[in-house]
Amino acid sequence: MANNEPDPSPAVTQATIGKPTSYRHKELRRAFESLVTSRWALVGMLILFIVTFVAIFGPQLAPFDPNRQNIMMRLLEPGEAGAADLTYWLGSDQLGRDVFSRLLYGARVSLLVGVAAIAVGGTLGVIAGLVSGYYGGWIDDVIMRLGDIQLAFPFILLAIMFLVVLGPGLVNIILVLGIGQWITYARIVRAQTLSLREKEYVEAARAMGDSTFSILFRTILPNIMAPLTVIASFNVAGVILSEAALSFLGLGVPPDVPTWGSMLSESRDHLLSNKWWMALFPGLAIVFTVLAFNIIGDWLRDFLDPRLKENG
Repeated sequence: MANNEPDPSPAVTQATIGKPTSYRHKELRRAFESLVTSRWALVGMLILFIVTFVAIFGPQLAPFDPNRQNIMMRLLEPGEAGAADLTYWLGSDQLGRDVFSRLLYGARVSLLVGVAAIAVGGTLGVIAGLVSGYYGGWIDDVIMRLGDIQLAFPFILLAIMFLVVLGPGLVNIILVLGIGQWITYARIVRAQTLSLREKEYVEAARAMGDSTFSILFRTILPNIMAPLTVIASFNVAGVILSEAALSFLGLGVPPDVPTWGSMLSESRDHLLSNKWWMALFPGLAIVFTVLAFNIIGDWLRDFLDPRLKENG
């Protein structure tokens, strides 16, 4: 070989495949040590654990039905007791619904939309990027031009337009937000595939008669998972914000499904009347959840940096 420089690209090559168990154990141990030494990453993980726990066990933790209305108990302040000495820990809204119970149920919607939309967009983007980068030519041109057309329009306007046509619904908002993310992954995967398709280990797989599917998804894809993981962690936060914005506009899930965005929308008429708790608690839930995903994204970016791996 004319070039004697080490190949920096493979995260998973034949050398690492030879000892899969020890390699995974080493990486898990390194991840644990990095997480323990990173104070902010621990804080982010703790917040995500709490939000995930609440999303899973929200119905068991909620003291009230989130949609049960009681006009006699409307606009109670946090900690005030209502009928039968039941305490509204975070107050009640204008219809007498418990803010705490609605906050717990809203965590499930936000996490579900965030993770599912990234799964949809990531899957579409990875497939499009692999095909575009590996084959090139007119296929590459068509896929990239479709992405350029989508990027020419503000995403929030496209989401509003499609949701107005399709109507509010959990599946619809996941599909709309997911499809809006595909081009980000497609461009990253395409760029990485263009640089990896001529590498020696890809040429070796091709010479050994591996199918195109095997080359794309078993040889190239494992070596580009690091940047995809980082991008996905940041994009989950962005999708949660987008879902909250669409729910605030009344274009998210149906009105009978409590979400943090819809809670903010319902509180805007009472901000000037000193009913601060209606907007404060769902707003803090959105802020801390998005902040946690961004912190984890920063930690993943540093942890998966190959230069830091070499120094470690």
